[in-house]
Amino acid sequence: MAIQKHVALQLSPGKGSVLVDGVDIGPAVTDLVLRADARNRALELQLVTHDVTVDGVTSVAIPQETRAALLTLGWTPPVLDHADADELCRVLQLITEHDTDYEIRYLLVFKALDLALGLGYAAGFAPDPAEPDWPVAYIELPTGQVSWHMPKHTVEFDGHSTGGKYRRVREFIASQRGLR
Repeated sequence: MAIQKHVALQLSPGKGSVLVDGVDIGPAVTDLVLRADARNRALELQLVTHDVTVDGVTSVAIPQETRAALLTLGWTPPVLDHADADELCRVLQLITEHDTDYEIRYLLVFKALDLALGLGYAAGFAPDPAEPDWPVAYIELPTGQVSWHMPKHTVEFDGHSTGGKYRRVREFIASQRGLR
């Protein structure tokens, strides 16, 4: 099914842009074919993909530039679990209600990140160069990016190794099971 979009191409060897409705999706395009005759024009785009072979249940991550290009082209991401989508909506609503109650908001943002990732939305943390003591949590919703400044972890790294980390995890699990 072809959809009608305003397209502006600027191509030169090794660089260029592919503007679709004013959004540059060029970073996600690996190949394009423009077909035109006196009455019709059609643009076929090949987007960044990864070769994958799967035999069983797995999670599929779409690179952010590909996701942005697909959204610009009119794609609606699937919602895999309506209960989780409803819970994400509930948590996001609570975040708006507790925006200045930071202790509650921080916990809700972590919950929203978990739910968003589980639904296949890109989410994570990035530093804010203007405020390095306040990293930013991001979620890429189908309606656009949302973000919140979060407190920086204040305890210094104690030098533990990967092996030491998982030993501590096992010890914690064992200690908690012993309490039940």
